[in-house]
Amino acid sequence: MSKVERIDVQTRMFDGYARVIIFKDFDLANLTSATTLADILAKGQDCGPITEGSPSWDGDESEIEVLRNTEGGVIRSKDTPGTFAWSCRIPHSKETAVIAGGREHKATSLGDGFTLAEGKPIIGLNPEDMDFRCPIGVLNLTHSELALFPKGAVNFSPGTDDDDLWQYTIKAQGESIKTDNLSTLMFIPLGDDPLKVEATEP
Repeated sequence: MSKVERIDVQTRMFDGYARVIIFKDFDLANLTSATTLADILAKGQDCGPITEGSPSWDGDESEIEVLRNTEGGVIRSKDTPGTFAWSCRIPHSKETAVIAGGREHKATSLGDGFTLAEGKPIIGLNPEDMDFRCPIGVLNLTHSELALFPKGAVNFSPGTDDDDLWQYTIKAQGESIKTDNLSTLMFIPLGDDPLKVEATEP
């Protein structure tokens, strides 16, 4: 009988990952060794559905640099840890534009030939407003799991795909953190879908 327990699993890094949840209200300046997941997850924003085929794991692989003697023997080895990062795209909407760093402008007139839609805001984007340092996670609806960077560097950038659909590319880099409560990348099993809307009685 084997003395090593066999694990039969299938890869699912991006299998079922459907929504990006960002926690911009949590200020990383308040991050301490006592910070808990409850502190971070208190208020998140749904960034919308992830475009099919767009998720990518962008972290650097770890490396081992070996110094050898003239006979090929190992004198010393130097290990460089890898990094954790991912990217994906989400479709454009007024709501996603605001989450990505957009701001609303006011106007009473657009000049000759143009009329402003009633009740519709004008959204402005500036590249310098689309970078954030905050927790960010990817919600896996298939496996009820949140993959979280408690300490993240996040960037949004607008663009289009081959079908001329306006989208935002989100790039997230996990910054190193190691406390009793937090790690650089955390897989958090969820008992329920946090985006599920509770039915209200009439």
